[in-house]
Amino acid sequence: MRNRGAELHFQADMNSIIFHHNLICGRTRFFRRISTTLFLVLIVCLSACNRDPKKFLAKGNVSFDQGKYPEALIYYGRAIQLDPRYAEAHFKLAQTQLKLASLAAAFGELRRTVELQPDNWEAQLDLGRMQLVAGQKQEAKERAQLVLKANPANVEAQLLLSNADAALGNSTESFQEAGDAVKMQPERASTYMNLAQLQMRAGNLKDAEPNLLKAQSLEPKSVSAYLLLAGIYNRLKRGSDAEKQLHSPRYILLKGKPPRPSRS
Repeated sequence: MRNRGAELHFQADMNSIIFHHNLICGRTRFFRRISTTLFLVLIVCLSACNRDPKKFLAKGNVSFDQGKYPEALIYYGRAIQLDPRYAEAHFKLAQTQLKLASLAAAFGELRRTVELQPDNWEAQLDLGRMQLVAGQKQEAKERAQLVLKANPANVEAQLLLSNADAALGNSTESFQEAGDAVKMQPERASTYMNLAQLQMRAGNLKDAEPNLLKAQSLEPKSVSAYLLLAGIYNRLKRGSDAEKQLHSPRYILLKGKPPRPSRS
């Protein structure tokens, strides 16, 4: 009898354990389902509520400034999804794609930007430069003229106009426009560099030399000026001067110091 009673007591304990185990597991599964449902509802709610494209643009700008370009692409893309006519988002997307070397995509976004916002002169210039590189010379020239019509003192547009005319074979106009760019910003090295490169292409090496020297004085750490001067001196059979120019960039690049005085 005692064995029978012990068996019954043991069975009752097992039934109780199984019951509580099932109860706990059931509750756990229930709460898991509830938690998953609440999480999904929260995500849907946040997505539905956060429909301000400006917020996504701002997040994209933060990512862009931090150099997180793939992340910035997502934010700018989301802003455009919410507002397909958001010109600023299209422009920022184009700039991000340029950083990622996605040139075809950037070209398309720049076109879309200027369609939506014709007075975005920075976008107009970026598009004009890409058109010039792509061989669309006349289109690049017209875009430069468009910017200059609204902003006559825009030196970037003046440089684009000069380079477009050079590509079109309009040498006289190109030299004049490059000279005008120098007059616009006489303390800017790149204007002298641009004029000098045009002169070098035309074979006017002696005219190019003073412009490169001026660019070098304005921007002593510009390796391009040293290399171009070395090229001129080589073509003019001035080997020692060319050697001096080629010696200087090593210190600039490796040590960040001004060139050492050369020994004669």
